[in-house]
Amino acid sequence: GKRPSAGLLSVQYHMEIHCHSSSSAPSPLHSPAVKSVDTATASRERRFILFTSRELLAELDRVLRYPILASILGKAGVARGDVLRWVTRHSTIVMPKPFERIVVIADPSDDRVLTCAVSASADVIISGDRHLLSLGKHENIPIMKAGAFRDAVV
Repeated sequence: GKRPSAGLLSVQYHMEIHCHSSSSAPSPLHSPAVKSVDTATASRERRFILFTSRELLAELDRVLRYPILASILGKAGVARGDVLRWVTRHSTIVMPKPFERIVVIADPSDDRVLTCAVSASADVIISGDRHLLSLGKHENIPIMKAGAFRDAVV
């Protein structure tokens, strides 16, 4: 059959999905804003292969500790560990090779997302990060917002 779409779900997108989720979300990463594309179901069914790296997981762990996000998670009844376990369980963890030179000059830490995508041979990077979005693509991997991705696959 057809190979599932391979994509990189960046830390920024994980946070965007969670912050817009309803209180009755079936997983920490479901969003009604993603219409019929439920990332939890799509990941389980392997329609999409999610990639991350140890560096991106560490960043997600750090960001989830921000007081505002901890409060949002608490109100939703979701623990930081639940989010980290979900991401780890539903993602393929890659060991990216660092670039020889910085790509995202405005925010060099964003290069971690790009190295993960390149190492995974991802088909798309989904992010709300303005520095990544301003690139448009990297090594022929398009970088798009969640809504644009949803519109492209629905």
